Amino acid sequence: MSEFGDVVLFEGKDFEGKILRPFTGKYHYCAIQTGEETARVIDMWGDVAHDLFEPMDCYKSYVIMRHKNITSELRDNLKMLHKTMSNDYDLKLIFELFFRKLIGKKPDLEDLSRVDKFNCSSRIAKMYVNIGLELGNVNHSQFEPRHFISKYFDEVRLWKRKNEY
Repeated sequence: MSEFGDVVLFEGKDFEGKILRPFTGKYHYCAIQTGEETARVIDMWGDVAHDLFEPMDCYKSYVIMRHKNITSELRDNLKMLHKTMSNDYDLKLIFELFFRKLIGKKPDLEDLSRVDKFNCSSRIAKMYVNIGLELGNVNHSQFEPRHFISKYFDEVRLWKRKNEY
């Protein structure tokens, strides 16, 4: 069973997903689980809720990942942080990450972000770091959805749209 704070990684089948896949890997969009069947993400359209029971048609699949060291106390801290953290989406950061990937520069500990601005994965990574969860040698500002598939996370649930594979 998935819980608040788990990370939901979405694989798109729409045009955007196909364009981003070579740069971001299989999953190009992520959200944080906020309810039993709901995940929320801050993106360029604002605070968006995703129904995990009936995902939007643009998604081919999703996987829910849980940090191996998350506890109920850390989940409570995450809930408080989620309510208070900035919701400003950083489109410029997306382009910077895109061009860094294009020229072959790997993510590192250098901080690219501007104060209180995020993309979907960097916001979640920043919250995780703020509550003391380790994510590896990639700065939160350079986090991409694929970075959540690592030794720090376990797969909780995988969903695939019927007739897609």
